[in-house]
Amino acid sequence: MTIRDHAGVRALVSLLFAAVALAAPASAAETSSGIRGLVLRGPTQPVCTIGTPCEEPAARELLSVTRGGRIVARIRTGSDGRFRVSLAPGRYTVATTASGFGRSASPVFVLVRSGRYARVTLRIDTGIR
Repeated sequence: MTIRDHAGVRALVSLLFAAVALAAPASAAETSSGIRGLVLRGPTQPVCTIGTPCEEPAARELLSVTRGGRIVARIRTGSDGRFRVSLAPGRYTVATTASGFGRSASPVFVLVRSGRYARVTLRIDTGIR
């Protein structure tokens, strides 16, 4: 092999490493931020009494996360109403996607900071009165 051949091999290897780096999943530092939270629904009965829960976790609720008016994630809550999504730092809106009577929940505006998970709670009004 000539010196010229070695330079070509080095360039090819560098190019391959760059391609692998671009295709690799985001590093831990890039995904160590996002949103986690809880979705509750209530009231669950017409008359709420002290000492008796009047709301419950919203299991399997579909949520959308938007940034700049564009949906960046769709996630579903667990059976306990909790959710977690990794996101880059920035401003986001989290909202339930279901609609109809007794399904209203105001969107929550969230600021995600680098290296942190912002915590949010969404409350779905069931319409029971």
